[in-house]
Amino acid sequence: MAEITAVLHTHNDAARIGRALESLRACDEVLVVDHASTDDTVKIARDHGATVKAGVPGVSPGVYAIDAHHDWMLCLLPNEAVSEALEASLFDPKRSQSSYFCHSEGTSVPEDSFQQPPSQLRASLP
Repeated sequence: MAEITAVLHTHNDAARIGRALESLRACDEVLVVDHASTDDTVKIARDHGATVKAGVPGVSPGVYAIDAHHDWMLCLLPNEAVSEALEASLFDPKRSQSSYFCHSEGTSVPEDSFQQPPSQLRASLP
C-alpha cells in the first residue's frame, strides 16, 4: 500500500491554506514548510493536523523532501486544492496496485502497461 506525503510551502497564506489542507484527505502525511508567516498560517496548518517546519532562507524548496516520511509525494501550492477526481484516484492505489500514482520524480504507471494518466488527475485552482 503506497503512502503519500503532501508538501506545501507557505508565507502568510492563512486566507487560502484551509481549503488546500481539507482537500488532502487521501494523503497520509501533510508537511507544511512555512517561510516566516506573520498571520495565522501556522496555527491553521497545525489545527488541520499538518506537521509544520520552518523554512530556511536560501534553501531550495525541494530540499524539504528529506522531511517527508513516505516515498510518494504530492506538492501543492497553498492556493490550490485537490479535485474530487484526483482525490478518488489517490485513494484507489491504496485499494488496487493497478491504479495510477503521481510520484515526486514523475508519473509512474504499472509495469505491464504504459498509458498517459487521465487529464482529470491534476490539482484544481480556486
